[in-house]
Amino acid sequence: MRAKWWVGGVVSLCTFAAVIALAECLLMNRGLMASRFGHPHFNLRSSYSWAQLDPDTGWKNKEDTSVSMEPGNVNMTFWSHGRRATRASPDLRPDRPTAVILGDSISQGYGITDSETYGYIVQARHPEWNIENLATGGYGGYQSLLMLRKIYAEKFLQPKLVVYAYANFHAGRDVANYDWVEKYTNRNGEWFAPPNVIPRDGGLMEQPLTVYKAWPLEYNSRLVRLLKKAYLKVIYGRRQKYEDEVTRLLIAEMRRLSESNGAQFLIFRLTPARADVDNYLKESKVALVDCVVDMTSPSAHVGGVGHPSGIVHASWATCLDKWITSNGLPQSTSK
Repeated sequence: MRAKWWVGGVVSLCTFAAVIALAECLLMNRGLMASRFGHPHFNLRSSYSWAQLDPDTGWKNKEDTSVSMEPGNVNMTFWSHGRRATRASPDLRPDRPTAVILGDSISQGYGITDSETYGYIVQARHPEWNIENLATGGYGGYQSLLMLRKIYAEKFLQPKLVVYAYANFHAGRDVANYDWVEKYTNRNGEWFAPPNVIPRDGGLMEQPLTVYKAWPLEYNSRLVRLLKKAYLKVIYGRRQKYEDEVTRLLIAEMRRLSESNGAQFLIFRLTPARADVDNYLKESKVALVDCVVDMTSPSAHVGGVGHPSGIVHASWATCLDKWITSNGLPQSTSK
């Protein structure tokens, strides 16, 4: 009887191992790899690292010169407080009013030299201002709001104009939908959800950056990775339904925060908005400049395949400059 139990146990164990091995082979044939260690942007050991963890915003631009991963591998200069270089010196002129740019890697100018970014070009055309580019790769509207809060809390900058460089894909980042969460891992190879929001009782329920620690065998087993991805999809897989409402709420809050601190708030639209958001922008009468550029040509992208090229940034700079020239620097409305 004991022998039969022992034999049965061995057979069951071998069968289980065979099933696992078969599943691993099938997943390998379908191209699924085990979890990788660290996206290079978040891996301090990588020469392409530009991101530094930040307790308020999740991450920010690291003060240093970073190298782009895109064709040309250009150097990108970042100053203190996460600012992308917009002139020769990082020093602020206290006698000049300040404008800040908030947004993602498009406005950060990923893949192009400092002087090609629209922030740098606009600064050159308006030396009477301090133009400060706080746009950061991976940000959406919510992390832009967090950066704006950080600006006012630290009092390093006292902006008279806040420019939010809007793109329609920010909404997926803001709610941390599954496609966004599944895309990146931190320096330890752990999946994480960036700071995100969902609507709650007419307002925003804010959630900080959440790291999902590696499961046993996650870096060796394709099957474990598949199970981890399924787990994340249960949490984040149905968040698209919140996107338009969250975008409206975030824009309203950025505007409120800017105006309550004596700054004008401007939507600098770089992509078309979805119908619901577009209607909101019209009805709310928020200051808006539409600078959508045709991106179908390879010349519009770094190396024909990457982020917006210097040609596109020059077009955006001209568009923003026209608004600035027409409207001038807003006067303080603080109490």
